[in-house]
Amino acid sequence: MMDFEKIILHCMIYYNSQRIIENFPYTEAMITDKVKPYASYIWEWGKSLIGENLIGVDSRELMLTLLPRTTGKFGRTGLKVNKLRYHCEGYTEQYLSDGTVTVACNPEDVTSVWVVENGVYTEFTLIDSRFQGKNLVGVQELQTGQKSIAKNEMRNNL
Repeated sequence: MMDFEKIILHCMIYYNSQRIIENFPYTEAMITDKVKPYASYIWEWGKSLIGENLIGVDSRELMLTLLPRTTGKFGRTGLKVNKLRYHCEGYTEQYLSDGTVTVACNPEDVTSVWVVENGVYTEFTLIDSRFQGKNLVGVQELQTGQKSIAKNEMRNNL
């Protein structure tokens, strides 16, 4: 794993400091200042300008933006995502509409998911407490195990 991290870090350093950006749209000021065509030089030059266009982002918003997306389905029992049910106050009409929605979810912890609507993230919490704090793979293994036990018992029951 350490070797993999070293390779990734070397790639990032090369990408930002040694790879020439040929098609970057240079401005007259950049040409006058003779900014080198590397990502790190262009970034530093842009930061040095008065009134730069950097946008502040808080860490929570950044984390939610980077989470993987999936589709959730509203139903009478709540929002269903990855065969798990979630709830949030104020979504009664959506539960009755049976619509679908884009959801940001953390595969490392299924306790919460976030519905993404017009760039706004609304947190939904897990209804079934037995899966609290578990990762998605662990939950899927539990669900598969439960189904296989029930399936075997159905044969025995016949």
